[in-house]
Amino acid sequence: MKGRWLMACAGMLVGLQGGTAFAVSPDNGPGCGLGKLAWADYKTPKNIAPQVMMATTNGTFGSQTFGISFGTSGCTNDGKVMAGQQTNLFVAGTFDTLSEDMAKGGGEHLAALATLMGVPADQQPAFFCHDAATVSDADPSR
Repeated sequence: MKGRWLMACAGMLVGLQGGTAFAVSPDNGPGCGLGKLAWADYKTPKNIAPQVMMATTNGTFGSQTFGISFGTSGCTNDGKVMAGQQTNLFVAGTFDTLSEDMAKGGGEHLAALATLMGVPADQQPAFFCHDAATVSDADPSR
């Protein structure tokens, strides 16, 4: 009985994984760039030959990298990659004053960090208390 149950669970896991493979973006070609624009009117753009030509054109001219960086050639530059680094940059730039605010359990820099991290205003006092407790645990002299 256990063996059947285990096989059924394994079968479901494999089946669920297979379904996610088909849930990707319908445009699975070379993405954007000069190659995508130049070969977009090809009769069957999803065939191997036009995709190779798109990728080769993008690689030869570096247009895909340029397009992604500057939001041109059909590429988007919505800042999603860099948005994750905002918190790291803020903490690195204000580490000393942020540490003091954490030890006090509040302050301007800690409030800015909470806002940057998306902590709702009504939950920020709990966030401040948590940081103060964490700093006290880490530094017994406080």
